[in-house]
Amino acid sequence: MGEAMSSLVARHPDLRKHLYTEEGKLRAFVNLYVNDEDIRYLQKEATALKDGDNISIVPSIAGGAGIAEFGPAVAARCCKASPSAA
Repeated sequence: MGEAMSSLVARHPDLRKHLYTEEGKLRAFVNLYVNDEDIRYLQKEATALKDGDNISIVPSIAGGAGIAEFGPAVAARCCKASPSAA
């Protein structure tokens, strides 16, 4: 996996800053999967790949505000809800 990721960022250098820290470590919010298996539970970046394996790079998504925090007018526009539903 590490070799495949190195090849990817060599071909697309702008990805490096999104995937790796300045120290060269995979960013904590970047999740890598081989055939839907999280590499953190395999051998991490030392995970061996074989021909035909599928690699997925998935950024973690978290946070945000609940729709009610925006107020009834925004909730009505965003969610097609009546203002009283927010």
